[in-house]
Amino acid sequence: MILKSKLSKNYPMADPKKYLIGSPELLDPVFAGRLAYLAKCKGVKIKLTEGFRSSKRQQELYNMYLQYKRTGKGSIKSAARPGTSWHEFRLAVDTSTYPVRGMNNTQLARYGLCKPIKSEGWHIQPLETKGKSNRKAFAPAEVEEEEEVDTTTITAKMNGKNTKLTSILYKNENYVRLRDLAEAQSDDALEVSWNQATKTVEIKSKQEGKQWTGHQL
Repeated sequence: MILKSKLSKNYPMADPKKYLIGSPELLDPVFAGRLAYLAKCKGVKIKLTEGFRSSKRQQELYNMYLQYKRTGKGSIKSAARPGTSWHEFRLAVDTSTYPVRGMNNTQLARYGLCKPIKSEGWHIQPLETKGKSNRKAFAPAEVEEEEEVDTTTITAKMNGKNTKLTSILYKNENYVRLRDLAEAQSDDALEVSWNQATKTVEIKSKQEGKQWTGHQL
């Protein structure tokens, strides 16, 4: 699973793995990149006291906050109701790293960041989320990671001639695209077409009059 950000990429970014400490891969990737660039500019590594929180973790903090309200005891004096924290949507971090801890909204704006809660100077969010309430509209989408494939150039002998083709290595097997194979034939020996009615790829050898059909390719 990878995270696909909905945030603007107009602000500079740096590698979160180099400049953020504390599971930056769980944050919105663009947000993490902006934080990393801020850290790079300030010559520090930002320690994420709190980054992404699961709903379970948010519930624990909220229960501690309710206990504080009832008894006046405890260290959690403020916590959002589960389902409403920007942390749960990968769009907030808490940090006490200086000089970031002491920066204000005007200073953070050039990095695409903000501190939307006046009483929490340690809490940072993407600038786009300031004053907004629809967290899902900004939360990164979780998408399946595409499996990487390796490609290389191979030489194939076609009709007695050496021809360069792109070979795709997938699960220890080499493949070439049918269309690439057809386009490589300068004498139009192959004709590749799609039959919409039968949902098949049709390959014809014009020289020999033969035909092959690949089902639902």
